[in-house]
Amino acid sequence: MSLIFSRINFHLRALWRQHRAAVMALAIAASAAVATAVAWAGAALENQRQEAVVASLRAARVRTISAPIPSQSVASRQSAPDLPKFSSQDFTAQFHETAIGVGLPVDEVAYTLEQGERQPYMRYRVTLTVKGRYIEVRKFVAALAAEMPHVTLDSVHCARESTPPQQLSCDLGFSAFFHKA
Repeated sequence: MSLIFSRINFHLRALWRQHRAAVMALAIAASAAVATAVAWAGAALENQRQEAVVASLRAARVRTISAPIPSQSVASRQSAPDLPKFSSQDFTAQFHETAIGVGLPVDEVAYTLEQGERQPYMRYRVTLTVKGRYIEVRKFVAALAAEMPHVTLDSVHCARESTPPQQLSCDLGFSAFFHKA
């Protein structure tokens, strides 16, 4: 066995003495190839993770869109659910406290109050832009659902910022329903 190692050692030393520049170039090329393979694998893993995020957001959207809508006759026979009384100040404060509680910075917020004549409730539309990681956006939506059952998620649109790669910029649309006075 030591004879084999000594022959390999002899040939490697001879190669080094005769072709020092070529051996160095080969070592540098091999290092660059390894670094490229590691970077490519990291990018592929990040791409898979982002595709999973998009797929879960699309699945959540499909679940909310495909929920059955009761017919008008069934809805008119049922009594209106218990809805809180409208207080813009209390609602916006609780909304922002929920975002701060999960560590999600809110960039832009717009509120619109809709009072339909034929509806037994008021609808308060909230659209906002948040920037953060996917897990923070999910925590925010889950916390809103737990703390404010009269608030529903209407729309989600997320785009990945260029730097850092974990950051998402999401436009969220909510509807809050309140008892008509």
